[in-house]
Amino acid sequence: GDYPENMKTLVAKNNPPGTLPEFTEEEKNSLRGSADFLGLDYYGAYVVHNNTALTERDCAFLCDSEVLVFEDWRSRFDDDGSPIVYYGLKRVLKYIKDTYSSPEIFINELGSSFKADYNDAQRVNFIQGHLSQIQRARSEFEVQISRIHLFTLMDGLEYESGFDQTYGLFKTDYLSSNKETSIRRSGEWIRDWDRTFPQDSPPSEPIQMENLFFGSATSAFQHESILVADRAWTVWDLMGIRGPQNSANILDHMEDDAKLMKKMKMTHYFFTISWARVFRNGFNETAEPDQEILDLYRKYIEVLKANDITPIVGLYNWDLPRDVVTEFDGWTTDEGVAAFVRYGKTVVDEYGELVDYWVTLNQPQRELMMSYELGLTPPLRPVGAAGVQAYKVAKNMLLAHTDVYKYYKDQNYDGKMGIALSGDFHVPFSQSE
Repeated sequence: GDYPENMKTLVAKNNPPGTLPEFTEEEKNSLRGSADFLGLDYYGAYVVHNNTALTERDCAFLCDSEVLVFEDWRSRFDDDGSPIVYYGLKRVLKYIKDTYSSPEIFINELGSSFKADYNDAQRVNFIQGHLSQIQRARSEFEVQISRIHLFTLMDGLEYESGFDQTYGLFKTDYLSSNKETSIRRSGEWIRDWDRTFPQDSPPSEPIQMENLFFGSATSAFQHESILVADRAWTVWDLMGIRGPQNSANILDHMEDDAKLMKKMKMTHYFFTISWARVFRNGFNETAEPDQEILDLYRKYIEVLKANDITPIVGLYNWDLPRDVVTEFDGWTTDEGVAAFVRYGKTVVDEYGELVDYWVTLNQPQRELMMSYELGLTPPLRPVGAAGVQAYKVAKNMLLAHTDVYKYYKDQNYDGKMGIALSGDFHVPFSQSE
């Protein structure tokens, strides 16, 4: 229900009083237990070493943690620059179990970018290597992993990297009128996989994936491909990143995609709903959601379920509506939090009886770090505002999650709701550090 003690100590040591906003006792009580599972987005492991000599600073987490983070030169990397470190996944899973009383874990995003029209053998190795570590975490440490989602089902927009990175099990032909997809070698491996764990050395008997469900994932801004006229602008549109007009077009291909997933023996599918689309007509207290858009997402959910695919619905993945920033200063204010909670309640009310699994925020640390810490992605924070803004946004995001979670539980739905966090593993540079 509160910040870790070492975080409080370091922030107080390195900043003026009041930099880290405090939680009230009521807020602490609400935060405790405000997730039925923990979503983990894993993209690698990094090396850290001491860095206490910070004389010039315009940062928050990166400075206050008093470490430098860098890639291990011995690592292999995917085409997006992420280090491929299989053992890091097992270690971060053990850390979560030991630190947070063995929660149920959804591996919400596990993916890599390899540029290949078809023969992405490196991605097959990537999947096999991480599956082996997942099995070890379950058998050696009894980590409670229940779901794995490969990111992504098909290629899409990778934010500031545009369409240059290819994470999909299926290749997307962006130049085709219907955004046609074709299966890659990794997709064929998933399709033909017998759902036993790959081993470094073959065991006497295959290890079955008992009580572990497998699926894939997409996100609204990266894969929906609906014209901006059909939704409000997001902060990304202000930077000229208008990729969704030319992306994978999943809302128009929902029936074909659901059949593909069923053919690939996937049982679960994580996707996010677009806040800017549901409330495309406004975001203030009197604004009404667009029923046509709500009906479209309802159809999407029903098509998935008709193909025996369990939908896991995310409310937000770094696609902040522009008007929430211009009217309420986005995540930095209580008004911005209230706007998100109104949206979250609307979606829960609409699909609460249909959807059993929910993720409120996906990878909020990534947005926090890139937008409010480094100021590299929208909404671009003012120079010199990193400390105050980043910590304020972190608190507000947690409270937004908690308010939606509490509302969901108050409606007595039978499903589960959680939050999905980035979980890179960090290795000390040396034993002395």
